[in-house]
Amino acid sequence: MRYVLYVLLLLACGSSARDEGALIAAARNGDAVRVTQLVRQGADPNQRAGVNGWPALLHAVHKHQLGSAAALLAAGADPNRGYPRGYTPLMMAAGYGHTDTVKLLLAHGANARATDDRGDTALDYARDGVNDVDGFTLFRCQDNVARALLAADPSQPNGRSWWAKVKRCA
Repeated sequence: MRYVLYVLLLLACGSSARDEGALIAAARNGDAVRVTQLVRQGADPNQRAGVNGWPALLHAVHKHQLGSAAALLAAGADPNRGYPRGYTPLMMAAGYGHTDTVKLLLAHGANARATDDRGDTALDYARDGVNDVDGFTLFRCQDNVARALLAADPSQPNGRSWWAKVKRCA
């Protein structure tokens, strides 16, 4: 009898977790059609879920799912909403060196001057790279990302000094 209660409890908890995670799963898997379908059915394109509590767009950027990111942005996802410490989708895409995603986010209003809790911008992330098991780019020159960021906002703070560094490693 006790096992039946455990199974029922798991099923009850699991169903809400599955409902909550459907959009996140579609975003991470690159299923843009499913993302669009779920949003049309009422899913919040800015929904936070998953281990890190990221919004769906940040999950799509993390897995470099350009189609999912585009579908979320078309559905109203906020390109400036990110991790609680100010880490935005643009910063993540810049750190990973995903120029295509950076351009998409900028085209949908991502703020290239936004700062995280340490004061770093997307340009800083492009310069420094990221130390992530899914996309280790630490100490890599990401000049294409820097060019895209500076083209969107040439007067960014530290832009000229960064550009000089980029030209040396390109």
